[in-house]
Amino acid sequence: MSKSTKKTNAAKKAVNKTSNADKTAKNASHKAENTKKLIVAAIVAVLVVILAVAGVLIAKNAGQKAEDAKPGIIAFYGLDQKYADALRTVISSAFDPAASRTESASETDSSADAANSPAVPQYTFQDLDTSVPLVEHLQQNPRITLVFAWKGEGLEAAVKKADSGCIPVAAPVFEQLPMSVQLVSGPEVPLLANHFEAAVRAKTFAAGSMNELLAFAESEVQNKKFASDFPMAVAGGNDDTLLMLASALYESRFGSDSYRAFYAELAERAAKAKTAEEGAKIFDALNYDKSSARDFFPVLDELVFWREQGFLNENWINFSEKVVETLMDDAIADIVFMSLQQHRTVPYQFLKYYSENFMPSGLLNNAQTNGQRSLIIPMIEGLGLTNRIEERNALTKQILEHLLSNSVQTRLSELTGLAPLASRAECFDEQAFNVRFYAAASEEPLCDLGKLFITSEAKSGFAKSLRTYLSR
Repeated sequence: MSKSTKKTNAAKKAVNKTSNADKTAKNASHKAENTKKLIVAAIVAVLVVILAVAGVLIAKNAGQKAEDAKPGIIAFYGLDQKYADALRTVISSAFDPAASRTESASETDSSADAANSPAVPQYTFQDLDTSVPLVEHLQQNPRITLVFAWKGEGLEAAVKKADSGCIPVAAPVFEQLPMSVQLVSGPEVPLLANHFEAAVRAKTFAAGSMNELLAFAESEVQNKKFASDFPMAVAGGNDDTLLMLASALYESRFGSDSYRAFYAELAERAAKAKTAEEGAKIFDALNYDKSSARDFFPVLDELVFWREQGFLNENWINFSEKVVETLMDDAIADIVFMSLQQHRTVPYQFLKYYSENFMPSGLLNNAQTNGQRSLIIPMIEGLGLTNRIEERNALTKQILEHLLSNSVQTRLSELTGLAPLASRAECFDEQAFNVRFYAAASEEPLCDLGKLFITSEAKSGFAKSLRTYLSR
């Protein structure tokens, strides 16, 4: 090979090395550039995520602040308007009305004391739809800080599912209640009591026991002057009255232990029933397999027997309270079964001939009892729910303790006609005094079967099937 050729090849190799070095340098430069771009993109992505999360948190915080700025809600569930209005009145008159408002059309009281009351966080009153379970209302609306309802499974479910917790009253305040009432109360605060009574025409007969009452009814049937006369009357067309009658007769005939056991069994079935159809299915299932119903159907069969014997009108299961009033006015009904709640609606000119008492006892079928009775005494309770705003929690506790004060208990009793539960509160009449005494004397004040259901529709469906059974 010539020298010139060797030089040429050496030059080519040098050029190739230089070219390869340049390519390597360029590749390294590209990689570095790409890496920088990826790092920048990653940083931008992280910043975008941080900003998005920050935006969500800021928006959430702003939303929470806006929600906190809204007034808390004092709710009423399943209470007659009269009772809700009474609670509104005493709450508004004691706690600065200027700082509160109401979402209902009811009026609120203001008193001289209110002008001197300290300012409190705003609150609003609201009546809740009873076709929706109470627990769902509370889960959907965290602004509800205080709810008033009848003691029963609906309120019990709300206590169990109260994620934030409940607000108890101070022990010295709670201890103003009769011991029997304290023993059946949790964080719910009992305020007023109803009960189911047997009212008998005073000039006709004084009932001592169920057997005496039935013997009297039988003699009245045998001696009646008109075919349309029936010694007993009850507003069976009212769901609450019908279920209270069945409950009170159950306790009277088979004792409180059997009643409590049946109530607990039925509570499990009723826990998820929301519609009328589901309520009806509960009764139909009991009727299909009576072995699971304990002594319930013998009680219903006795009511059928009363109708067949002429103690009750054939159409009693459809009677309204007004029909019962007419029978009392015409001196046709010598024995009237009704609640204290209904008692308060009957004109005095009809009532003055009657003396009332709790459902007389008379055990059937060798029923066992410990000698003490537990009467059917429905109670209105207040349940305070813990809120993230401490001022609202303080207000809730203050309201509940105020409602248990002696003077307010007396005022609530006057406004509602129900019995006060604070032991030292003055009773405005004999009926209120007696019902509080019955609550205190009971081994345990019991809820009626109507309080098992978590919606008014389910209760109505159960009662409808019950009427079908009683009309057979």
